[in-house]
Amino acid sequence: METATATRVRAKRKSETFMIPVNQIDSDESRNSRTIYGDIEGLAESLLNSGQQRPVRVKKVSGEERYILKDGFRRMRAIRFLVERGEDFPFVEVSMVPKGYNDDDALLEQIIGNDGLPLSQLEEGNVFKQLINRGYSETDISRKIGKPISHIRACLAVACLPKEIQNQVAEGVLSGNTAVEIFKSVNEIEADAIRVIKETVAKKKEETGAQVVKIRPKDVSTIKSKSPIKKMQELSAALDSEGIINEKVDLLKKLISRLRADVNLNGLMEIFK
Repeated sequence: METATATRVRAKRKSETFMIPVNQIDSDESRNSRTIYGDIEGLAESLLNSGQQRPVRVKKVSGEERYILKDGFRRMRAIRFLVERGEDFPFVEVSMVPKGYNDDDALLEQIIGNDGLPLSQLEEGNVFKQLINRGYSETDISRKIGKPISHIRACLAVACLPKEIQNQVAEGVLSGNTAVEIFKSVNEIEADAIRVIKETVAKKKEETGAQVVKIRPKDVSTIKSKSPIKKMQELSAALDSEGIINEKVDLLKKLISRLRADVNLNGLMEIFK
């Protein structure tokens, strides 16, 4: 039986990381916005064959030999999958969150520090919703994560959809943007949006013969396509209103002007499909 002393020896600092027994780590799911984990079995096999390449981040429980997982939920899920399967993976490489690390940091870390499977629009939107509820503005979030306000708003729009529509997005039936377009196209009536999604899925399955399909705006009868010029005008207006670096705005406007001048209408339609 391993003694407490032996455990502490195994947990000895290795550069800026520690090795901690799997059963001493609990997950703080209250701040975990990830709902799509991707291929956990594939990640588990990679961990088993190549070892853990990046530590997860934890916070120690004061006065106890326990740690709360703050970042690395996907890796931790894969490790637990291996343990439950009976594989020999008793220790997890971890790094400690800095002193003073709080819930705001935990939320921002999911966006800024994520170098694994990217969060979906819905998942990012849920992070942004929590930050806004904690007093952040869209501008604050944009500055913190280095992404434009248009991205923040697009993700928030997905995260504010009715739950059943969000579930369709999480299951991969349609993208977040398509879900928002459908919802707006039926005057934000939840029952109508769900009916349109189900009818469109059924129609596409019948047409393609596929058991699993993903619907796009062009598949949906209630979504009226905008002209390419109208889309470009809206893009230009959005760029002007959101304080993005002037050089980028000028570059995009030049691109828009070039497209207007040099590409025929059919070409533009292909670009914006």
